[in-house]
Amino acid sequence: MSDRYYIDCAAVLSQKQDRMFRSLGRRFLALSQRSKVLSKALSEPPADNPLSLVKFHSPLSVAGQPSSIIVRAERLKMRGMPVALELDDRGVHRGEPLWRLAEKLQRALGRPVRDTEILEWYERWVGRSSRIAKRLERASAEIRRLTPALNDAVAAMCGIRFALVMEADGLAEAVTICTLAMVKNRQERESIVIGFDGTSLRLNGGVSAACHGVRGAGGAVVKTIDLYRAISAAKTGDALYLVFNRKRWDIEIVRNGSSISNQRFAYYSRVTGGGSQHAHGIGGLT
Repeated sequence: MSDRYYIDCAAVLSQKQDRMFRSLGRRFLALSQRSKVLSKALSEPPADNPLSLVKFHSPLSVAGQPSSIIVRAERLKMRGMPVALELDDRGVHRGEPLWRLAEKLQRALGRPVRDTEILEWYERWVGRSSRIAKRLERASAEIRRLTPALNDAVAAMCGIRFALVMEADGLAEAVTICTLAMVKNRQERESIVIGFDGTSLRLNGGVSAACHGVRGAGGAVVKTIDLYRAISAAKTGDALYLVFNRKRWDIEIVRNGSSISNQRFAYYSRVTGGGSQHAHGIGGLT
């Protein structure tokens, strides 16, 4: 499932009165924002470092340089920084030659630069990137750890028998295809059977749609018109939260992290010859 789905889940939880749900949602949103900021910082060169004025690639090759430069570069390499001390088997630099980087910097700065200056700037450059990368990994690890808790929290909040999340466009397309098939086959069109096995959604046992399971599995018979009513308020890019309880089913539309619609429907029922009404509820797993 996309990152957008989990961010939408967290946004919904962050607005709830329950302290646990609200705390979890806000924590996840904060981590997602932190991850976004760190990713951007990692991809952008630091403005206060002269190396940001030129293009170069790691590792920095000091092969053929004086011993004083080699010794200093060895210290950087021992600290885990990408530095090449020797040429490869073909006699070619393994990375950006120090002399070539010096020429680029001289043109960019309009003055000669010392090799020791370049090593200092390179040390700052790599050190900054390494620190950002470590922070980004910690944030990403925490996001991965909280992701299962998000699904559990959404399920607990709803008190559901089974539930799923999907894109509005996916459900609308599946319902349209299903309805056209019923017309073509001259089938009864008042209801649609929704089946969910925990990983995929099927309508009338055939038409499938991509979705993400939150909890459980099962099936239900719903009114076709209710499905159309439910998705009519949705737009491209919206997320749909479908929650199936024993006596009703709910659908929530989430747009850009905010809930804009929450509708509740009864299951499909019909009047039999004896006048009794049978509602087609849920058969499923908890």
